[in-house]
Amino acid sequence: PIALPATTTFNADLDHLSGDAQRQRRRERASAAVRGVELFRSLTDAECETLAQAVTFCPFAAGERVTRQGAVAHYLYLLASGRAEVKVATDGRESTVSTIEAPGFFGEMGLLTGAPRRASVYAVTAVDCFKLERSAFEGVIQHRPDVARELGAVLAARQTELDLVTSSLDAAGRAAHQRAETERMVARIREFFGLGA
Repeated sequence: PIALPATTTFNADLDHLSGDAQRQRRRERASAAVRGVELFRSLTDAECETLAQAVTFCPFAAGERVTRQGAVAHYLYLLASGRAEVKVATDGRESTVSTIEAPGFFGEMGLLTGAPRRASVYAVTAVDCFKLERSAFEGVIQHRPDVARELGAVLAARQTELDLVTSSLDAAGRAAHQRAETERMVARIREFFGLGA
């Protein structure tokens, strides 16, 4: 049988460091990744640090698929370095809808609403990601449920961007769509985390 292609990713920036120094450097990078994305701009320093301590380091090689459209996964990726493409499959063909540069994030719908992935994401270059699970984020949003409004607005903007690929709304239609989408996303976040009305 023909062997499947394989790649090896080396973290050269950490290889020369001792075990403790590597762990410290990774903690610093995780903290920078959390603080560097718009999704968490409304969080306090302490809340950001809580999330940074809970993430898992996940590197991907260029060309590797990071997430698959339709998959159900309750976590998001924080893109710490590199570039990734977001692709949506329609009628059996994938088309690129956006590119994400570090610092960035993707997979937020799974983390915040439990919805299946709306798109696939592929590493364009070698990328370093940090994965944040729902269980880690739940403590933050339960402690401060008002964060749901800010998160809903960010999700609605992303959702509208994907929806526009398959629609022909004018500027007024887009604005109305995004307002309605924001309210829908806030309601879904609150329901998913059991925050009540």
